[in-house]
Amino acid sequence: MLDGTGAVRDPDAFIDHLGALLEGPGAGRIAVLGGHDLPVSRLAGALPARVAGVEDLLLTVTEIQDLAAGWAPPLGVSPRSAARGEFSHARPGPPVSPEAVHAATGGWLGPTRVLCANPLATGASRRAILSPLLQWLAGIDPQGLIAQAAFLPEYTEQVLAAFHPHRTDPGPTLEQLVQLGLVVPSRHGPWCMPTLIRQVLAESVRQAREPGVTVARAAAVDALAAAGRIETAIKAALHGRAWDRATDLILEHWAELYYTDRPALARLTAELPRLVIGGMDVSAVVSQLLTTVVHGQGQKRWPAVEPDLARDKTGQRFRAATTRLSRDPDHRALVLGLIEVGYLRTAGHFTASARAAVRLRRALAAALTTHRIRPLLAGVSELQAGISLHLADR
Repeated sequence: MLDGTGAVRDPDAFIDHLGALLEGPGAGRIAVLGGHDLPVSRLAGALPARVAGVEDLLLTVTEIQDLAAGWAPPLGVSPRSAARGEFSHARPGPPVSPEAVHAATGGWLGPTRVLCANPLATGASRRAILSPLLQWLAGIDPQGLIAQAAFLPEYTEQVLAAFHPHRTDPGPTLEQLVQLGLVVPSRHGPWCMPTLIRQVLAESVRQAREPGVTVARAAAVDALAAAGRIETAIKAALHGRAWDRATDLILEHWAELYYTDRPALARLTAELPRLVIGGMDVSAVVSQLLTTVVHGQGQKRWPAVEPDLARDKTGQRFRAATTRLSRDPDHRALVLGLIEVGYLRTAGHFTASARAAVRLRRALAAALTTHRIRPLLAGVSELQAGISLHLADR
């Protein structure tokens, strides 16, 4: 009835055999454990069976608490010493946190028992889940699409619907991940992937082929951005050291971040090694402008006479870079223009800032006819240009 790998070769014969066992002498209850190929629906339809789901197999926080109460020795005591009852000289320590164990194991029995016995045995708990988890997914996930979901920092219907690691094949659904026991309810949100499961799956992707990690990380960033989780997408790109992708997301959503969460924009921009737009490194300028805005520092006292722009090398570089980008302006050209007019204003170059504002408006008009410009970015460009023109009495 089973082939060489243990898979069910003849479902009808398998069901008949179980029925004969149930009707035989001394028959009791029979537990049937199997993989994805087990004919569950046919088995349940033919025999008086009760089918266990993931919610029946994974331990809850309450069940982990009950398990920990009977297993966990004080911190600093080895499981072997605990088994011999050698507790008299042990330093009292904090009890095992059922929530922390659940966050690490997701309620899988093997690693949960290890951590309840010894909260410090993280290596042993990882080994306890390694083989069962990989065997559980072996026949279900031959392409590794499910495993690549380990690189997602959060799990929602919207994010998973946009997650396409192989571009043509969709990734797993939230329901599928839940039914496989790979994501569980979280204390801080609706769903999360337990730490040990994430580690094992990520390592399996790394060992399968190195490009798989790059593909999974890029797909995760794209999915987060498509679901509107821009700040999380930028953080994921920064974590994966995908500097170009992080820069592109920051520039594309500059206006939203600037007006909704300027401290976040400052933090994210500061994590980039360099912020280069149109060949110009504007890291220092952007950091200075954002610091002034975020921390509410007052405008420095302007000189009685407008400074000479010819002596301002940064202003000259801005002019060259914005002129270069204006030949085919897109969101990068607009963001650089916004930074330029802001820099020139704070430096007291009001006339030059007004001229830059005129160039910015021209670039915006051209960009709107050839590129998909986000409406908020267009509006902010008009607003900042108007402020610079006003300060120059134009």
